[in-house]
Amino acid sequence: MDIRDAESKAASADEDFRREWAVAYRRAEGSVKDREAVADLDTMTLRKEKNAAAIQVGYLKRRAADLETVQTNVQTQARMVDLTFRAPRVS
Repeated sequence: MDIRDAESKAASADEDFRREWAVAYRRAEGSVKDREAVADLDTMTLRKEKNAAAIQVGYLKRRAADLETVQTNVQTQARMVDLTFRAPRVS
């Protein structure tokens, strides 16, 4: 899965959660706090899916940054080796 797919999945999960939370809130009865509590309970599964998708996006972004750092380090080492073997030899 690439970052774009993960971000799309995260955005979709967030939209699903927000929509279902609003529906659950409107269906609930009682005070504002009671309605919020009912909506939270009714949408707990969707909240978990939303959070898992956001964690996946964060992981992929960190992994991409780590790989870029490794690539930069390898390129630097390769350049140093190249310079070492091309340097004029002093006898």
